[in-house]
Amino acid sequence: MDSQKSSLLVKRNKKKKKTGSTTDTLLVSHSFNDLPEDIVIDILCRLPNKQLLRLASVSKPWFRLITASCFPKTVMLSELPYLGLLFRVETVMHHARVTFCNTDSMRVHCFGSAQLPNSCSKTLPFNVSAKSFVDCCNGLLLFCHRNRSEQASDRLYQYYVLNSFTKQLVTVPKPGKTALNIYAALAYDPSESSYYKIIRFQGLRCLNIYYSNTKIWKTLKFQLENDVIKAKWVEQSIYYKGAIYRMSMSGHLIRFVVDEELSLSEQAQAIDLPEVAKVSSRGCVGLNNNTIHFAVYHKPDLWIWVLENNYCQNRNAYFFQWKLKCRFSCTRIPVLENKYCIVPLAFHPTLNFFYVGTSSQWGSSLFCLKPSNEGRPREYHRVISYVHGHLNWNGVFAYPFLQCSLPFATGLAIDQPEGVYI
Repeated sequence: MDSQKSSLLVKRNKKKKKTGSTTDTLLVSHSFNDLPEDIVIDILCRLPNKQLLRLASVSKPWFRLITASCFPKTVMLSELPYLGLLFRVETVMHHARVTFCNTDSMRVHCFGSAQLPNSCSKTLPFNVSAKSFVDCCNGLLLFCHRNRSEQASDRLYQYYVLNSFTKQLVTVPKPGKTALNIYAALAYDPSESSYYKIIRFQGLRCLNIYYSNTKIWKTLKFQLENDVIKAKWVEQSIYYKGAIYRMSMSGHLIRFVVDEELSLSEQAQAIDLPEVAKVSSRGCVGLNNNTIHFAVYHKPDLWIWVLENNYCQNRNAYFFQWKLKCRFSCTRIPVLENKYCIVPLAFHPTLNFFYVGTSSQWGSSLFCLKPSNEGRPREYHRVISYVHGHLNWNGVFAYPFLQCSLPFATGLAIDQPEGVYI
């Protein structure tokens, strides 16, 4: 740290001595660097985040200290502004795309008319597509792209992590010589850590994880039952308290521990989904008020559960169970006369809202629902957007998009007047 900016000058006036007529003044200089690190962190954490952002630009040591040790103590995940939903659409008029929807807007708009924030297209060295967009987690975006201008031997897929608000962009080191474009998930919670993780699902036995604090890839092995492995896994995940959760069409929610290496049986755990979910074509897992929720539509009702967990010290393991939060009828929503015409898509991160995609004789629409706490039907649903023609909602994946104004602990912020260091 710069001694000129981090020194504290403390003045102390001594009382007049009876033996002399002059006043002795003692100037004591204490260096901020000499203070124990825990005291420095405690002092910095008392400052507002805006001042911490300015101090983070003083030097690289300051940036590393503040991002790694201060920001996680000063931010709450529930305080991150919710902007809307990002959609990865695999089949819209046979054109895959990535689109944004402002779900708080009272104006009904055409689905797919809004694109990603301009900062994404201006910052990334390639055009965003449904193939390049991989995941979104608490304000960070994960992309995967292959540069076709490189030599054939070097044309491996590269991962990019972007904060569209701070314009931080990081080009992640390639996983290895076999860097194929396989499904990956992003793990980031600024209230836990300023570092992020990228989890590549390398086959059905291994996780290939990139840790931004060490900047290296590490392989973790796991073991699951054959019926879970043989079933199709939904290419969408959520991150919650050190683990990635991903649905399997075998009727399970798979929990992968990503913040530490455990035994084969503990690294991954298959959690049984509610019975009604096993007869439905698609469910939805998401976070609402810092708890894992699961929703499934089984005509004519929409079911929503909350995942509860208890830790058993004797067995050193977590035990999970589903608690029904609400069940209500969707008969007021116009739909086609088929079994799977309402598709659960996403949960609002803080409010008691839920988003579904529907299809009717008039076309496809995105609806916002607000179930009551008592589980009774509630007269609150509104159309957010519509689609010209009919859309197969099973090919649409929704991601709650949050705004994180704090930099993560690695990378370079572009066009920042104060400058942010790696």
